[in-house]
Amino acid sequence: MKRARHAVTLDVPAESAEDAAGMEALIWRTSRQLFEAGLILSPDAGHAARYLFATALAADAEARAPHDAASAEWACAFCGNLNYGGRLVCNMRKCGRTRAESARVAAAPAAPAPPPPAADSWTCAFCGNLNYGGRLVCNMRKCGRSRAEGWGRGGAPPLPWAAALPPPPMVPPPRGTMGPPPRGGVPLPPRGGMPAAGGMPPMCGGRGGAGAGSSGAEAPAPEGSWECTSCGNINFPTRTVCNRRTCKLPRPVDA
Repeated sequence: MKRARHAVTLDVPAESAEDAAGMEALIWRTSRQLFEAGLILSPDAGHAARYLFATALAADAEARAPHDAASAEWACAFCGNLNYGGRLVCNMRKCGRTRAESARVAAAPAAPAPPPPAADSWTCAFCGNLNYGGRLVCNMRKCGRSRAEGWGRGGAPPLPWAAALPPPPMVPPPRGTMGPPPRGGVPLPPRGGMPAAGGMPPMCGGRGGAGAGSSGAEAPAPEGSWECTSCGNINFPTRTVCNRRTCKLPRPVDA
């Protein structure tokens, strides 16, 4: 329910109409200056009167409070400015808060500190997001990178149970010529199980692990690699999530 506003009218003693007009002009000018300084919300006489009344109360309380001259200086809790003990209003430009307001803010209890992160939490090496220890994929929106992907970039190592998983059986390649390897994954070995003549091709620097070298030959999948049951992508043994961008399925427990 809105409270009704009551207007208070005070008769200003004036000897003539000219004195009354001068008094009204002074009131209007004072209200305007207080409004432009940001001390009142509206440039009217009512707001100005309330502000001046509060300032007068603060001055009276300051005069009555016992204090020594050495500790009279006070710091404004809003802007940090150090004011002389005799000042009732902060001297900083565009501040102007009263000493009583500053004392109330300084006496208010501070906000509690946030709790520390859990001991098993891990930081994503790609976006810096802090994730719970049970998450296998970064929870940051538009990131979604797995915990194992950031291992080589200074991120959290993969979960301990990921390394203890038994190696899955190798999947034989289908008959015929193999197509290009899946993006970001590990290609299946060529027919015959060995790379082309010339020895082992150099490792590819892509995100998928072992890939095709500069000569076009394909490297065999590392021992312990596992196949995603959803998209068929072959992943490194240390990966806990499928490396294909459009899949990201967690590694099966029996894989």
